Amino acid sequence: MDQSIILQIFDFIILIAKLDYIKIDFSGAAYVVEWKYQREHNYYERWNGGVLQRDKNNQEIISAKNVIIQQVPEGWYIEGKGRINFAVTGEGRALIFHNGRKIEGTWKKPERTSRTLYYDSAGQEVEFVRGNY
Repeated sequence: MDQSIILQIFDFIILIAKLDYIKIDFSGAAYVVEWKYQREHNYYERWNGGVLQRDKNNQEIISAKNVIIQQVPEGWYIEGKGRINFAVTGEGRALIFHNGRKIEGTWKKPERTSRTLYYDSAGQEVEFVRGNY
């Protein structure tokens, strides 16, 4: 059975999420970000525009043990900065990927200075895999 999640986020981001593959289309082929799970290393490799991403200083593959997709309210454009600001306090839906597994849950962050906490669908706090370095 295919465990895919396909979401349309805002009007320009499409997300495809499986157990071992995450794809986020930010607005065309050059801006497609993919995370591909590598079981032998227990991490997700980051691809951008179809190219495996490497650290420019040492050529190591850019990877993560945990990948989180946190759904937040639509952001607002900051005039003169050329970027969009997003509110990351409150609560919302989250997808957490680690150990080749996908956890559907929620996130909560009551104040700007508090830590974001993630919960599975049963309401239990998610324990993350220790990072790469």
